[in-house]
Amino acid sequence: MKILLIEDQTIKLDLKKSVGILNRLCKANTFKTQTQPVETGSPISYSNFDTESSQLTKLRLINKVDHVFYCTTRKYENNYYFYSNNAVTILSFYGWKHCTDLPIENGLFYFIAVTQALTIDDTFRHEDTTGCIYDFMWDKTAVDLGMKTGRFCNSCLAIIKKKVEGSSSLLATLKDIESILKILANLSKWGNSILEYEKQVIRSPDWASFENDVAQIYRTMGAQVRQNVNLAGFQIDIIVEENTPSKQKLISAIECKYSKNKVGNRIVNDVVRIVQTLKEAHLVDKGIIVSQSGFT
Repeated sequence: MKILLIEDQTIKLDLKKSVGILNRLCKANTFKTQTQPVETGSPISYSNFDTESSQLTKLRLINKVDHVFYCTTRKYENNYYFYSNNAVTILSFYGWKHCTDLPIENGLFYFIAVTQALTIDDTFRHEDTTGCIYDFMWDKTAVDLGMKTGRFCNSCLAIIKKKVEGSSSLLATLKDIESILKILANLSKWGNSILEYEKQVIRSPDWASFENDVAQIYRTMGAQVRQNVNLAGFQIDIIVEENTPSKQKLISAIECKYSKNKVGNRIVNDVVRIVQTLKEAHLVDKGIIVSQSGFT
């Protein structure tokens, strides 16, 4: 699917960099943008999906794309985040700073993942806030948890996996969603912009295997290993369970940093705060940072 990302005159996003990152993460979809804002309504008016989507559909046909994501800070009368159909999605970031401290670009990536999930199955949503991508977000602040956890709950994931069976296109879409959510959660939980992805991550097709290599080392040592685990709202790269010589179970939370730069104090302090929270909840005993490039 070819997707066009655009914005109106009320908002300023780095769509060029966003498109570059999305095209690196996604295989089923390709993204493009244009430099000039597109005006479909007055800056002081409400966003009207029925009216504006018809204009954006014409723009979609001109640009020869399958879908348009249109970003604005104008609000819907019901204050929802977005409306969407097969051709157009209009995202409203009205009041964003009151919902989260994370950049709007992080929200853009999250809602792209959400709407892609809804193309797989849109017959169910969570009424309550769970951190799952299928949360309806009646409380708009739930978007903060959604970006930081980047997850499907077990029940929703089971439904989705069954839905994509036998469909290569839906399976590819699910893999794109998983790629977006993994990177988004890893950056958002530290309060970082998704746009920092390109400068932090080594540009190598083996980047994703680094975490697997670390996990395999612990498996070789006889530990029980789980990867990409959600604990207390935090997405942890690896959870390791080992038995000490005195037969006590020791649980470690491991963060993998495959970066061009050495890990510094800020990242270490961030990990310390998360591990302390998990220790106080009796979920882990210690934290470990594995850095590909070392430490400052």
